[in-house]
Amino acid sequence: KDTALILFVATSTIVIAKHYCTGRSQIDDDSCEPSGNEDSKMQITRRKRGLSLFPLFFSPTNNIHKMYILPWFIDKMCSSPIVHQQRLKVVPLAEKNVLELGIGSGLNLPLYDPDKVTKIVGVDPDEYLWKKSEKRRLECKIPVERVGLVSRSGEERIPLPNDSFDCVVVTYTLCSIPNAVRALREVKRLLRPNGKIYFCEHGRAPKSESRMIRLQNCIEPFSKWACGGCCPGKNIPLLFKEAGFAIEEMDQGYISSNPHPFLYNYWGTACARDDVDPQT
Repeated sequence: KDTALILFVATSTIVIAKHYCTGRSQIDDDSCEPSGNEDSKMQITRRKRGLSLFPLFFSPTNNIHKMYILPWFIDKMCSSPIVHQQRLKVVPLAEKNVLELGIGSGLNLPLYDPDKVTKIVGVDPDEYLWKKSEKRRLECKIPVERVGLVSRSGEERIPLPNDSFDCVVVTYTLCSIPNAVRALREVKRLLRPNGKIYFCEHGRAPKSESRMIRLQNCIEPFSKWACGGCCPGKNIPLLFKEAGFAIEEMDQGYISSNPHPFLYNYWGTACARDDVDPQT
């Protein structure tokens, strides 16, 4: 895990440095007058080549960070042994027709019980992360498919009918969804009556640890950029309550002996209810 983190930080630093250098090159090109000699022409050519690489790194849709670095990093971090042990606490509980919110690179697929689960439908808008799941999908004994998101009335919706699933699995996903409450309400629409959601998420440290909470808030801007939108300090129980779920069972705590802003976890079971008051 430490090696992957070091490599990621180093690569991100190079990307930022490239951003700065190409920006400086553009300023220099605009402000200098070509002297006409060969050295000046070669210098200008190098600067233009640098500028031509700018979209490769910083395009908002397709760039090296999003296409290669981020999928690799997320897959490595989320497949660490301690995270794997957390997944084992909730994923095998799923049964029948399952919706997985944030299926990503398919790290949960080997953990489903093929004797209990008939089908898995994964929701994930990240095409590059989904590609990394190919091997796990081929090895999975359960049919797996993926659906994207569609925009309706300015909101992202899952294009599936109501009451389609017996249960939902969500692991290490809510941290990166901008409006997690809206996403959970959409999941609730897709669940059959009394359907359950099995969850394992990292989130806000307990109120007694004010220093850790401040640290989580402090690193959030960098984490959102570097880790695919990840917000380490979300209040996971409150998200479920505001979305209309009643938490039936839940454990929480650090999954490592050393407290860490990304390692305070919540895991358990929640049930879709219509009588849950978000204000209580």
